[in-house]
Amino acid sequence: MSGMKWETFIGWDDSETAGVLDNPYYFGVQSFDLPPAIERNLAEQATGTRSYHRSVIVRKDLSGSINYEADAETLTRLLSWGIGAGVATPMGIGDQTSWSFKPKHTSPVLTPFYIREYKALTGETNGLIYGPSKFNSITLEATAGEKLMASGEFFVSHPAVAAAGVHGAETFPDLELKPFMFDQLVFLEDDHAAFPPSTGVLVERFSMTLNNNLVTDRRVAQAANSQYPYNLPEGKVGITGEMDIQFDNADTYQDFIAGQEKMVRATFTGDLMTGGTNNYLLQIDIPRLVLDTHNRGGAIEGGNDRLVATIGFTAMYDSTEATELEATLQNLTTAI
Repeated sequence: MSGMKWETFIGWDDSETAGVLDNPYYFGVQSFDLPPAIERNLAEQATGTRSYHRSVIVRKDLSGSINYEADAETLTRLLSWGIGAGVATPMGIGDQTSWSFKPKHTSPVLTPFYIREYKALTGETNGLIYGPSKFNSITLEATAGEKLMASGEFFVSHPAVAAAGVHGAETFPDLELKPFMFDQLVFLEDDHAAFPPSTGVLVERFSMTLNNNLVTDRRVAQAANSQYPYNLPEGKVGITGEMDIQFDNADTYQDFIAGQEKMVRATFTGDLMTGGTNNYLLQIDIPRLVLDTHNRGGAIEGGNDRLVATIGFTAMYDSTEATELEATLQNLTTAI
């Protein structure tokens, strides 16, 4: 995996004034992409000509993606805007805070946010600001020997894009990232019963995607440009994922065949936070999931490869825990 490149900084916030983010958080990214799309209608002319004479723009869209090395501080905003507004609980030591994120089912479901890209570390006066935006999906993936990676795909609604205001000289924070590593991962799995799970499982890869299934709403509003989506209502929340497990026995395979529901907990425990006592932590709890697929290693192609099963899953709403997912994050971010 290539190292993080610092030529491009991303600032994001939930509000902006005259093209300037009100309270931005900055971080470096491995990739950021937001190509504009325009749909045109080539008007047919009622004349005896084979040429088009007029092109009308009927639709404009902006959708983008971001990918970076997940760390304990930047994840606060990604999870809060991608899953639902987080609930912060002080841990009683300095700024140490425990955040809880669960999918929301009543309005407001998601908080819109703004993204601005910077091409310099200080004194940036150009660039673009995008928003209000909503995350259509976010993904967390941990692979043996690598850092935990976070990515997201987002849609931008009206006004879609605004020129960034002129910034004076800015001092970007000293970004001492606290990434989570795969070797900090403890993975627990049990049959669906009393939560939480307690059986340790060795996994080689864990990937989870939460999809908000945003719906494009193009109703015309007063003083709004109807070529952009005016609203982005959320659809059914979908949580899917995969885990790679060394095939030591057929227990999981038999659970898959039997349609046995499971529950899992993935916990990353990082370094001690300032003030000691508590560590940076990310914990993903899925109290009820169904196994969708079980590939016990793919086609046999010879060689000495180990037998690793790739297991796909879908999270279901659990009435006992009153959620389909809870993400717990401990860090030094007290508010966003």
